[in-house]
Amino acid sequence: METGKMRLCGQQAVWNYEEENGILTIQGVGAMEDYTDPEQVPWNTFIQKIKTVVIRDGITTVGDYAFAGGSNLQEVSLPGSVEIVGVFSFKGCTVLKEIVIPEGVRVLASKAFQFCSALRKVYLPSTLIDVDMRAFGKCESLEEVFYQGSEEQWEQIMISRSASDNQYLVQAKRHCLERQSAKPSEERPEAPDRYEQIILKIREVLDQGGDGKFYILAPKLWEPGIRAKSGDATLLVFPDGQTMLIDAGFVECGKHVVSLLRDLHLTSLDGVVLSHSHDDHAGGLQQVAEYIYGQDGGYIGCYYRSAFVNSQLEKAFFDYIRAKGARTVTDVKEGFHMSIGGVDIAVYNPEEALVESCTGAEEDLNNLSLLMKFTYGKSTFLTSGDLYRDKELELIARYGEALKADVMKANHHGAHTSNSMEWVDAICPSVIYACADDMGSTPFAWKMKAKHIRYYSTCLNDLLCIRLDAEKHVEVMSRFDRKGLGLL
Repeated sequence: METGKMRLCGQQAVWNYEEENGILTIQGVGAMEDYTDPEQVPWNTFIQKIKTVVIRDGITTVGDYAFAGGSNLQEVSLPGSVEIVGVFSFKGCTVLKEIVIPEGVRVLASKAFQFCSALRKVYLPSTLIDVDMRAFGKCESLEEVFYQGSEEQWEQIMISRSASDNQYLVQAKRHCLERQSAKPSEERPEAPDRYEQIILKIREVLDQGGDGKFYILAPKLWEPGIRAKSGDATLLVFPDGQTMLIDAGFVECGKHVVSLLRDLHLTSLDGVVLSHSHDDHAGGLQQVAEYIYGQDGGYIGCYYRSAFVNSQLEKAFFDYIRAKGARTVTDVKEGFHMSIGGVDIAVYNPEEALVESCTGAEEDLNNLSLLMKFTYGKSTFLTSGDLYRDKELELIARYGEALKADVMKANHHGAHTSNSMEWVDAICPSVIYACADDMGSTPFAWKMKAKHIRYYSTCLNDLLCIRLDAEKHVEVMSRFDRKGLGLL
């Protein structure tokens, strides 16, 4: 192996490895490359020989997967110029006992230190605003956290509880190194609560049989303490007042969907769609059905899904609504079309061959998600369950500009597994929303902001209400405006 030679690992970032002492040095200006697989990392062939990582001042991000699998990594030096420690960046660095995150870092991305099983001490900066999903997942040896801010500042950090896998960080003994100020801090003003305003508006629309607009509503589903993502749920109100529910969240979260329906005085649903049969999408359907059929005259008009299902929760729901007389369409796939209330609905995924070959493995099932495009006049909405990056790229190649939409639901709850920049550029939305327990991926949200795309998350914004007319006008109202958090 040739050492001492500088090679690129970002547009203006270079790296050098000193084999004799196991030191990898990264220097330059700006962001490191974000990799989508450990095998893409340029030092991957000797990742297990690296003992020390030194990142020089000027580098602003630690790239996704950059040092994942560094099983001999013992020491990491990060500069204050770094703002984001990327997804999986130090995953599986199993002998790393201590990490100092310097002042300046704002985000520890999803699974950044997952499976760092020897990690005992973590030093965190007062500049930190977000600890994404499972950033410290499976760090079972973590004992102490040294935080450069005060206890009140610590309480302002958004620490993801998705699947409860930052529990080791939260439960560790915490030392807040800046004392609580004797002078009361200036409290962040409370964001106005618009829940009642949204509910009253949609009730009015439903009562008058639609108002000629197309509405997309996404409730907050988060339920503390569950070891699963809370999942997806989107309620559509068509221009003529007809309704459709797409997914209903995890089983413990279905009550939040029911609560929304109850608040809207909705006693029937014209359509129910299951994007795919993972339980964080199908789990709440039974509660929804029991609520609907428990109402005087309540009914579900038609249930739509693909031919492949392997969820026992979905099966119970299916049997229940069939017994109640609901119509079912169980072979929705590429090429399926229908029209509801003046809105054309086209399905672009899954293709029949994918349904037939699906093994039920997680990625297979996510890539089986229904990709549905809703077109109302000149306005469009795209929703696609939990598609992964590889499937996104395949669909772009297959359909290109046909996938363009004004509003896009983020794939896989906004997670790093999905929502590639190629996908976003192909869809070219003005609004993206994520059904997420947390940000899903804060770096992704920031990238959308840089592209001047409005990004919303049900975790931060709670109930979302997106209104489209037939002339490509998109309006968004959320229960809470969280822009003041510095995340959006």
